[in-house]
Amino acid sequence: MSSSLSQNPNAKVIVDCILATPFTLSVGEVIGSSKDISQQFQDLIRIKRQPIPQPIPFVRNVQGIPPSASFACLASCPLITVHFLCNGQLVKAIIDSGSTLNVVRNSIAKTVIKMPMDTSHIMHMKDANGGTSKLLGLIPHVSLFCGAAKTWAHVYVSPDNNSDFDLLLGHPWAQGNTISIVEKDSGTYIVF
Repeated sequence: MSSSLSQNPNAKVIVDCILATPFTLSVGEVIGSSKDISQQFQDLIRIKRQPIPQPIPFVRNVQGIPPSASFACLASCPLITVHFLCNGQLVKAIIDSGSTLNVVRNSIAKTVIKMPMDTSHIMHMKDANGGTSKLLGLIPHVSLFCGAAKTWAHVYVSPDNNSDFDLLLGHPWAQGNTISIVEKDSGTYIVF
């Protein structure tokens, strides 16, 4: 016994015909028929986080500004000066986000801060003019108030010199107290 289909020696053609035959299934039947199909549907409908493209840094035209003029602009800009209260006394501080240290003059450390200095933390500091000075030690956890805002700083003690400020607060102070320096048309603001 044989049928007309069995007479056709090309089984691949028959399989292709069967696979090409359309028939109706519900989505539930399709998903329920195979774990792999169910997983593929889940993967297709799952919300995927799109990576944020990283901006490509570039510099636009910098011609036309002679170095001496740009230096004059930097040199003539006033320093950010803030008065802090430390142990009930006013201390004149300069905020310098480019500094890697917090530094206080020795006379202010002795007369205002009045806390023990750890002399095992001696280091050398380079100043903006290229000079080097030896710092005398470290005073940790100095509290500084600006109005109602209380901040903390680990300050290195420098020998007394003829600087116009008592205290230099650098990047460690700003970062440790989550301080922001905001530039606006109306001026420079420190946000506590």
